[in-house]
Amino acid sequence: MKNQILNDLVTQNSVFAYVLHYFGISFYEYSDKTLEEVCAQKNLNVNKVIANLKNAALSSSLNKHELIDYPIELIIEYLKHTHHHFAKYKLPFLNSIIRSFEEIHNCEYRSLLNDLVEIFPTFNQEFVEHIYEEEDELFGYVLELSKFINGEKINENKIILSMSSHFLQRHAIDHGLHESGMEGIKKITKNYYTPPNAPVHLKVIMQSLKDFEDELLIHAKIENEIFFPKALVIENKAKKLIEQKAKLN
Repeated sequence: MKNQILNDLVTQNSVFAYVLHYFGISFYEYSDKTLEEVCAQKNLNVNKVIANLKNAALSSSLNKHELIDYPIELIIEYLKHTHHHFAKYKLPFLNSIIRSFEEIHNCEYRSLLNDLVEIFPTFNQEFVEHIYEEEDELFGYVLELSKFINGEKINENKIILSMSSHFLQRHAIDHGLHESGMEGIKKITKNYYTPPNAPVHLKVIMQSLKDFEDELLIHAKIENEIFFPKALVIENKAKKLIEQKAKLN
């Protein structure tokens, strides 16, 4: 990898563009330089960068079956960690490579890129708002219920009030009806289509968008098939516990 030019590297695997971005290397600014040359210029350990590139190429998303037996607290931590990764790293990377294409290239793809530059910030904002709402309200509610059924001292009236303002089953149904949220982006890119003669930069953008959607779909599957079923079981246990305590009184 040391002697490969960055254009060839990201053509080989678009995930490499994301890893290079993490190290502060914009592949399109050094497209004709070798990885070793760029690392020397940036004062980076080339072997460390290569190790991260190889790990990214080999890594795969956590199989959902590995999470099934986890307690709800760990599942929520996993989901929050993924949210953080999306918001802090993936979205800024996508925004960067889209905007840089618009600044660098003046070509037949101008209309497509103008549309992407217009729609992506809206998608970005809505996505970040969604995950913060999920963490602040939904996850907090479920964690509170879990503590309650496990015997922690939580005001019973507070739990009842929380239940009256949260509709977990409806939230689960609504969440299951939505896909990745990237339908608008898929439409204007014609399902991330890239002509064979397109610039490497555009190919990386389209593949990176598709990869991000794949990650979102896996994330949604974990929420729909593991988090919500477990959360509904916990909510039902909390309701039964409140009923039992009411009978004793």
